[in-house]
Amino acid sequence: MIFTIASHYVSKPVSCVFILFAIPRLSKRILITFLYALPLMIGAYVANFAFFYLIDTIPKLNNVIATMFAIIYIFFVTGVDVYIVAFWNLANVILALEPNVHGLSAMKRSKQLLRGKTIIATFLVLVYLLATFTILFIVGLVMVINIHIIIRILLVVFCVIIMAGVNFLGLIGQSILYYACKSYHNQVIDKEVLYAHLDGKESGNDNSSKADNMEV
Repeated sequence: MIFTIASHYVSKPVSCVFILFAIPRLSKRILITFLYALPLMIGAYVANFAFFYLIDTIPKLNNVIATMFAIIYIFFVTGVDVYIVAFWNLANVILALEPNVHGLSAMKRSKQLLRGKTIIATFLVLVYLLATFTILFIVGLVMVINIHIIIRILLVVFCVIIMAGVNFLGLIGQSILYYACKSYHNQVIDKEVLYAHLDGKESGNDNSSKADNMEV
């Protein structure tokens, strides 16, 4: 979806073959970027488990302290988790659309672009996660309630279709966020470089700009 939107932006024809050929050369970049983001995710999960343990243990000693830890968890840890997801997803868009940028450089670029748009990015990710968890909760509820098997299958299929639509909108949102961040920082997109990058031709100078470039 990211490649499709970028192709329309540079007026490049899109086909299934084009997308399939793009997957192998992107997979290595995505893996490297994921390995750089993995320590952040592990740290977030460790913090989650630590807060859960404290919230479960402290009520035996003091309910007020447990409530304070619960509030800290809701507003701080959840916010950090959502920011990490937004940070990583924007890095994935960057490595797909900008030549010679992946791994640590994509993470740094993502951090730069998120400045000034952090609240919007975290809000979009939070909406996506809430929609995902709601669909999963409905599926779990459908699997345990006593209804006819045909109705259960139809409801699960309906939830899968809705989930696919949510993921589709999530990918569109990632691309729109990237272009919005570029516009916010008054950065232009070199259409010739982007066109060549979508064709698999890497450019050594990804910061070039020309007079006929259109601002996002």
